[in-house]
Amino acid sequence: MGASLVPDLSYLLSVPRGRTAAHCRISGGCQAGHHMGMAPSARQAHRQVTALATADLPLDELGAELSAALRGLVPHEGYCLIGFDPVSGLRAFQTARDALNDNGARLVRNETVEHDLNRFTDLTRRADPVGTLGGGTPGEARSPRLYEILRPQGFSRELRLALRGGGTLWGALVLLREHRRRAFSDQEVAAAAAIAPPLTRAVKRVSVRPHGQPPPPLPPGVAVIGPDGAAEAISPQATAWFSDLHISGGLPPADPLPHTVLAAAAAARAAGGAHAGQLARIRTKSGRWLSLAACSLGGSRVAVVLQPATPDQLLPAIAAWHDLTPRQLDVLRLLLHGHPVKQIARRLGLSPHTIEDYLKALYRKTGTNSHQELIATLR
Repeated sequence: MGASLVPDLSYLLSVPRGRTAAHCRISGGCQAGHHMGMAPSARQAHRQVTALATADLPLDELGAELSAALRGLVPHEGYCLIGFDPVSGLRAFQTARDALNDNGARLVRNETVEHDLNRFTDLTRRADPVGTLGGGTPGEARSPRLYEILRPQGFSRELRLALRGGGTLWGALVLLREHRRRAFSDQEVAAAAAIAPPLTRAVKRVSVRPHGQPPPPLPPGVAVIGPDGAAEAISPQATAWFSDLHISGGLPPADPLPHTVLAAAAAARAAGGAHAGQLARIRTKSGRWLSLAACSLGGSRVAVVLQPATPDQLLPAIAAWHDLTPRQLDVLRLLLHGHPVKQIARRLGLSPHTIEDYLKALYRKTGTNSHQELIATLR
């Protein structure tokens, strides 16, 4: 990605004292430490996030630049940017800095089992997709996340933004403030909501942004997870897949399961079995496509299988991420199965010229230039 497509965000920094040393970053070739500066207007921040939506940055860099763009408008000490599989709703990736890194199983339980405030799925259904903790919201005195997860890790304020569109939860942004910081204001909540549309576009691009040629596929692996969310067994092949996932800061020895694995296990445990809805399609750091599926073993034990994703598994998510129409998806599916243009036209009852028009639309939406390039994005 050329540097010219990434705006210099250093002038937007306006950061309170506290957990700031870890946030020093490079932006536009100039190192920017965290110091008080000119706070950007909401319009400036919106422009910066809009630019990031088309920059196709690596995930960790996207998170860092997003945090910097928002820091003067909505000051925070920690953040987490999350993406979900658009078909299953399972977590597909996340990047974080100075966020909730301890006890991933406890976090997953809070999001999937406990009745807490501002769960991502609940925010998706609300008219306002933003929720906060730590500011006196009704019911937060009984919030397990606030008192059992956030506070023990040094945070007293949380802002959550659900990134949604067309009835789909695409991702989420979490901003955190440490003890003694003020609560998130109504103006900051409104500012966060205002950047939701361009940030949603950026999150949709993460899994399908251009990659180079990925390395050879890894062999299938499996992890067995107990009722308490602890790993009972992890195969060497699963460990190899874990090392290729987007995991900010790496996995601690005491908590060796990625959040994506724990979330899939929780979904399988809740459903009591395995079905297609429990498949997470994940683009790894190296550009491989991973299929992550969980199935119940009984007694709340779950097996999570990690293996190369097949093109047919990827198609529904690819169609969602690229906003393909049903007919464009039909053409892509037949092309993937080796049918030439004339056969596709006959099967769909259309003219070859119309199929060529559909292919041009597919090339434009996926950023490819030929049949071969288009098919390569699914392998």
